[in-house]
Amino acid sequence: MSKKTKKSSPELIAQKKELTKKRKRTKTVVVSVIAAVVIACIVVACILVSQYLDRANQIYKYVWTPVSAKNASDDEVDLSEIYNVMYSNYKGRLSFNKDGTFEFWMTPGIPEDGTHTGKFEVEDDKIIANFDEGTQTEFALTRENGYIKTILVNYEDYKVYFGESAEENTAD
Repeated sequence: MSKKTKKSSPELIAQKKELTKKRKRTKTVVVSVIAAVVIACIVVACILVSQYLDRANQIYKYVWTPVSAKNASDDEVDLSEIYNVMYSNYKGRLSFNKDGTFEFWMTPGIPEDGTHTGKFEVEDDKIIANFDEGTQTEFALTRENGYIKTILVNYEDYKVYFGESAEENTAD
């Protein structure tokens, strides 16, 4: 008898159907697992991109204010010493804008008493600041878990560390 004319037994037909069902289930499971892995990878990638963008935009997001200072001997000093012991109303502000400009201010008064402006570039763990009056300096960045913890500004004979404040930078 040829294969075309030979009839399959009911048992053989049932086995073929069962085998076909198992293959479909296996295929469904494999496709589901692959889809879950792809979705997990996409979620992880989105989280990483979000964190990267958050870290990259951190410098623009906040107004940075003085948090500590060290003298030429590398001893920690009170911020009021930088201005003069008589001043207790020490202030300062450092802000960076997305257009590549910055404002730097450190006086015992108000920003209008002595704000300096210029352009800047971020390179790895430093900011290269070009003041409008022609001087150039570098501000060192210290990071913690990829986020900027402090910005070091050399101010006269002092190292002044700026940290992010609660105040958000509203300038663009």
